[in-house]
Amino acid sequence: LVRIVVPYLIAALFYILYFLKKGWLDGNYFEYLFLGTISAHFYYVIVTVQIYMLFPLILKLFNRNSAIVTAVSAIMTVIFSVFFYLGMWDRFFGQYIFYFVFGMLWKKYELSGKIRKFMPLVFPAYIIVTVFHIRMMYLSSFYGANYDSSQIVNIVFVLLSTIFLYMLSEKVLIKSKIVYTVSTAVSTSSYSIYLYHCLLLNILRGVFKSDLLAWLGLTCLKRFFISVIIVYAIIACYCLINYLRKAHKKIPN
Repeated sequence: LVRIVVPYLIAALFYILYFLKKGWLDGNYFEYLFLGTISAHFYYVIVTVQIYMLFPLILKLFNRNSAIVTAVSAIMTVIFSVFFYLGMWDRFFGQYIFYFVFGMLWKKYELSGKIRKFMPLVFPAYIIVTVFHIRMMYLSSFYGANYDSSQIVNIVFVLLSTIFLYMLSEKVLIKSKIVYTVSTAVSTSSYSIYLYHCLLLNILRGVFKSDLLAWLGLTCLKRFFISVIIVYAIIACYCLINYLRKAHKKIPN
């Protein structure tokens, strides 16, 4: 409640105030807050809260029979991803529950150690599925290509991405003190970055369209690169300040 919900509600209010100022809002404010529709990425917070509320029950069932819970969660994710992925269904935990349970399974059986020897197979599979998925999504979006299996492939893509990136980060973090320090600094600030990065992008979009910069005639590509530089510079400064502030608190008097 304190670490997830309250920061989210504060962030959502900032979005609402900014969008009101721009005259972009037309809808139910209750829906904006409790369904996370004020910004697309807020669906994740809504889903997270649902899963956290269900976690005691999930954990109890998982400890009794992890195989059945994993199988049921996988079936739920497939059903809700294939048949109920439009509209507000992306705010329902059923689409994502398997990924959460898979994380529990990963920790309980220490799967990182068991999967490590299969990485020569996992890595090529990850690359093939990623290239295929992105290409088909592109062709489907811009050329109307048929991609009925997109939701199923996406589940495989998410799982392989999770395994590959976890194994890669585990290896790199152990060997590099710099990477570990940087990732720790980012980690302590990650939720705030997640909440506010879209607001920052919207503000930058407004600046680029304003009379102040419109006369420069920046192309879409140039605006993109400038936005990337500004956003990452602000994030880096925020992470550094936050990291140093928390490190200073740990230093005994």
